[in-house]
Amino acid sequence: MRRFLLASTTLITLATGFGPIATTSSWAADFAPPVVIASTWTGCFIGVHGGGGTQSDSQTSMSGAGVFGGGHAGCNYQIHNFVVGIEAEGAWSNIRTRNDTIVLTAGGMSSLATETNKSFYDVAMRLGYTFFDRTLIYTKIGMVWSNQSYDRVTTNPSSTTTANWRTPGLLVGEGFEHEITPQWIARIEMDMLFFDATNVTFATTGGPPGFIQTVTSRDVIGKVGLSYKFF
Repeated sequence: MRRFLLASTTLITLATGFGPIATTSSWAADFAPPVVIASTWTGCFIGVHGGGGTQSDSQTSMSGAGVFGGGHAGCNYQIHNFVVGIEAEGAWSNIRTRNDTIVLTAGGMSSLATETNKSFYDVAMRLGYTFFDRTLIYTKIGMVWSNQSYDRVTTNPSSTTTANWRTPGLLVGEGFEHEITPQWIARIEMDMLFFDATNVTFATTGGPPGFIQTVTSRDVIGKVGLSYKFF
């Protein structure tokens, strides 16, 4: 009878989960290591950026500098350690070149020529390689458009000349991104913007009639930015 009671008590204890075996299994489950999910760059993002740059052009034959700020959006797709993507950007700018000329003649003559990159927009493809999951180094190439303002003011005779906009150019750049968290990504980037052989029509107020001039320019810009990856 005592053996029967002992066996029954053991079976009830094991069935209700209060025995040594159940306790050991529960303890192991509580202290199991967490599952680590690898970081991925696949997804779309939106963000802001800003920085500064230099400009040189054939209209003023000078070099200048300025700052800019804007936003960007794009999508990435990761294949093993490689990341391919597409990105669009837009920024307001005051990157400017300026040339002051004074000619000592009988009547005296002075002129002021400026070219200002007032805003620019680009669409580019990106190719990158990941290091330690959370760090990406990439290159990019694409098309860029800029809103260029050309101004020329002269005295003796007095005239004011203006022109705006520019045809598409080439953007080439490289950058570095790091995941602060799976959603927030910081970046540093350097780009070169090439605008070649654009025929600019100048409309003149006062003085000689308007004219057409072929203008080339190049911008070198550096930027820092912050992006949010939303899926």
